[in-house]
Amino acid sequence: MTSSINLVKNGTMKNVGSDYIGFAEATRICFKEKIFIYRVPISGDSMKIEIDYKGRKKLGTEIYKWKTDQDKMHDKIHELYVTIAKQIQNRE
Repeated sequence: MTSSINLVKNGTMKNVGSDYIGFAEATRICFKEKIFIYRVPISGDSMKIEIDYKGRKKLGTEIYKWKTDQDKMHDKIHELYVTIAKQIQNRE
């Protein structure tokens, strides 16, 4: 039996499955494993996302513009934390 919860985002209620992990929980799981995801400036107005796993760093390929891609970059960091946290939970 799969349970679900209702999630409210931007005033809209959404039904999500029981495997839902919130951002706070995802970051807690990742930080415990020494996984950090953050922005790295590559020029005056451009950035990339970097994942640091116990000191081993992997720089992403997508370029984000500081002025126009803030939301897109934030959403991608959120997505990465949640995806990685789910992978960690599934291996335990």
